[in-house]
Amino acid sequence: MGLLNMDYTSTFFGHNLLRPEAAPGRALIGNYQHLGLFDGQNLAILSPRGLIRRHDDATGLSVERTADANDPLVRRAIAYYEGQATTTVINCWHGTPRTPAAIPR
Repeated sequence: MGLLNMDYTSTFFGHNLLRPEAAPGRALIGNYQHLGLFDGQNLAILSPRGLIRRHDDATGLSVERTADANDPLVRRAIAYYEGQATTTVINCWHGTPRTPAAIPR
């Protein structure tokens, strides 16, 4: 919606980085297969089958390397996406939380 220059209500973390007044820093990125966390300098990418990559100096020379789940940036990426998934599943954003027994596993 931000690319279409339309106002919208987001239930996700962060802000529209395309706006001129956007502060630098964290960006959560995703497509149909990969999820990423950009911290303003480095980028962690979570992919299917447990593939984890990291781009150091992502806005510069961007050196890609394999990473593991113990990498602090990767741990933050996992926490953001798991937190959002949990919030969506229990429907907290809409004011009608479900009981833990009703959460699909």
